[in-house]
Amino acid sequence: MKRALQILLWLIAVTLPESAGAQPMVTADFTSFEACEAVPPGPGVEAGLADCRPISAGAIDPQGRLLWVKATVTVPDELLLSGAPLGLYISGKAASEVYFNGLLLGRNGIPGDSKSTETPGRMDAVMHLPDQMVLKGPNSLIFKMSGHHAIIDLVHPMHMIAVGPYADPRDRFMDRYLPALLPLGILLVGAVYFGLAAIRQKARWQSYLVPLVALFAAGQLMAEVSRGVFAYSYPFQDIRLMLVLGFAAASGACLLLHVIDRFVGERRITVAIGSFLLTGLIASSIPGFDGMSAAAILTPAIIGFILAVPAAFRKEPNALGYAIALWLFCLVLYVAPFWVMDTYLYYVVAALLLFLFVGEIQALTEARKRQQQEQARADRLALALEEAQQKQAPGSLSVTSAGVVEKIPHDKLVYCKGARDYVELITDGLGQKLHSASLTDLEGELPATFLRVHRSYIVNTAYIDRLEREPSGTGMLHLTTGDHVPVSRRIMPTVRKALG
Repeated sequence: MKRALQILLWLIAVTLPESAGAQPMVTADFTSFEACEAVPPGPGVEAGLADCRPISAGAIDPQGRLLWVKATVTVPDELLLSGAPLGLYISGKAASEVYFNGLLLGRNGIPGDSKSTETPGRMDAVMHLPDQMVLKGPNSLIFKMSGHHAIIDLVHPMHMIAVGPYADPRDRFMDRYLPALLPLGILLVGAVYFGLAAIRQKARWQSYLVPLVALFAAGQLMAEVSRGVFAYSYPFQDIRLMLVLGFAAASGACLLLHVIDRFVGERRITVAIGSFLLTGLIASSIPGFDGMSAAAILTPAIIGFILAVPAAFRKEPNALGYAIALWLFCLVLYVAPFWVMDTYLYYVVAALLLFLFVGEIQALTEARKRQQQEQARADRLALALEEAQQKQAPGSLSVTSAGVVEKIPHDKLVYCKGARDYVELITDGLGQKLHSASLTDLEGELPATFLRVHRSYIVNTAYIDRLEREPSGTGMLHLTTGDHVPVSRRIMPTVRKALG
């Protein structure tokens, strides 16, 4: 486990982009914003504005209405003299039409006074700002905005309005999200591997909880990263936020159920229902989807820690490790719940899941051993029953040779040797017989006391004296009749297991 965490920390270090500690791009200074309800009649946009009132940038809210916003912006000399093309960035849930110094700069969708007249704009857009339009000193900006296609009313629907070097607006999100590709790989590989392992072993439903935690966390991460990958229209932002919250809640619920299954003896259902209700109450009381998503994971982790601590005092297996891992997880999210939410939350989740994966590997290994032991006991029981049945009522093999049918008792048949279209039967006291059948047919017809040890040999285990292993990996069976039968390398492990 310690080695796995060391590898994870090293991978985090080498995959962080060089720009992670760099300063953000130089942007223009917006000195004031004013919200105007009146719609200007005709040409002369600024002259037609009325009923304007000061407003902070964070209070701009075009959701469900048509809104006009005035702003004053000063572009610093550093940007003007850089020679780089400039762009006006608008990130938010709105269709917008922008006027710069009284001239139409561009549109992001088409704003309207109703849902039917509006064409939704992109959530993150940039408009090229020609140098000749920019004045040295204050510049006038007017925004015509509407957000009639919003699914959810957010407290802060507008995320950014800025003037800076022109670039794809998704780039700044990808700079943050690229490091998240490593934990995404860990989460997906863990979900697939342990999910398939549980399916192959036909395990109980609790065995699917850890891979589901990884799967839902991966889904949350992909929903988070989608903003830097797809240039989607602003209504999808609400769907994206609901996906992030839904995946976070599902991941937290599976984590909590896993801990309850491990460390809660009685009243598991009562504990689970109470925990879910408490998680929902806390998450719903926090404003903003980031806070709710963090609470949907943090609250189950805290409850899991509380459940693991008493189990650790009772010295239950792995309880102390669970308590420490969940405490560290909660500590990181509590200290920095918002800056980790976009990207580095998933490193913390991946680290927690690495711990859970180690536990799952141990559990799968133990389950596999138990299955092998149970299968071995079942095989020994079946063999004992066959031997007892053979002693009480020995069966026989009907042998057809040259048109004559002869019955050979099973307890007299020493071994069978494949010989092209026939099978040579070596018996105890009845001589050698040729049988017009294939060795595969005989394998299905003979009882469990007969064992196929080579593609050309089937042996009656009652006549085996000992097994010798050859240096080449093959083997040789010594029979009580003095005969020797080869054992192939491929079948050698099966023969040793059966004889053991």
